[in-house]
Amino acid sequence: MKLNPTDYIIMAYLKSSPMHVYKLSEKLKDDKVDAWIQYSIPHIYYSLRRLKENGLVSVEIKPAKSKPAQKIYSVTVQALKLLEGIRNDDDLISNEQFFPFDLVIGLAERLEIPEEQIKIMIERRIAFLKSRLEEVQKDFRIKETGEKKMSGGERLAFQHRIRFLKGELDFYKKSLKEFK
Repeated sequence: MKLNPTDYIIMAYLKSSPMHVYKLSEKLKDDKVDAWIQYSIPHIYYSLRRLKENGLVSVEIKPAKSKPAQKIYSVTVQALKLLEGIRNDDDLISNEQFFPFDLVIGLAERLEIPEEQIKIMIERRIAFLKSRLEEVQKDFRIKETGEKKMSGGERLAFQHRIRFLKGELDFYKKSLKEFK
């Protein structure tokens, strides 16, 4: 089974303690994980199903009197071994990043997208990147001043994301000049 980022997030959080989806999503939200990696609630459910089918997560159903039974998820021994091996996973360490927007602009001529439209698309990309950068910087400040001390790894992930967004923003601002 090829694991995606959401799979790793789930296993890493369940490693600390078993929990139900709502608690997991709240912890991810509190830790501002979405500032440095994308995930969604539907992806969490999808990943949990796949992880369970592949023996990486187990489920305990806890009945409740006045509400539906809760599914409590926990990692298996197999998942713990997999997480231990993450330090040497060349697919994660040496993975080259590709961007969907590059696909669009790279195929612009074949898709018959006029240069004026490419300019508009780049302007929209710049607006998105500015907004995203502001969000990540805000989340970083919140984490830094929060009660729970941010780990060195979390700080590094935030800093990398901020520098990446700044670099991409700078790249597209310079690229936009080619279309003026």
